[in-house]
Amino acid sequence: MRVLKPRFLEVGPRRCRIAISKSARLEDAAGALHSTAIGGLCELAAGLVTEVTIPVTMRFTRRGMTIEYLREAQSEVSATAHLDKNEWRGAETVAVPVSVLDSTGTEVVRAVVTMDVSPLQVTP
Repeated sequence: MRVLKPRFLEVGPRRCRIAISKSARLEDAAGALHSTAIGGLCELAAGLVTEVTIPVTMRFTRRGMTIEYLREAQSEVSATAHLDKNEWRGAETVAVPVSVLDSTGTEVVRAVVTMDVSPLQVTP
């Protein structure tokens, strides 16, 4: 199993940015950063921004992810997830966009992680 070892650069409501370094353990056969490592980074960034943005009275479940690999990542990458939502009412599905940039600032991956957000069930 490969380990991401993420660095949390910015964590806050509405925006989270996380980076991973390119290393031999995360490279694919061609020497680029492995696509599954970048996919895991996208999911981590989206989950974290959702966790710190939704009210404490709510919870979320990941439902899916669409991902576009735009070009090979030959360096460290950082994933930025945005969740620009202020009002939360009842259960709903939200899309969390994630953009992954390499060390030159070039976008290498674009993803949307879908989350089901719902009120916490309170048991008496």
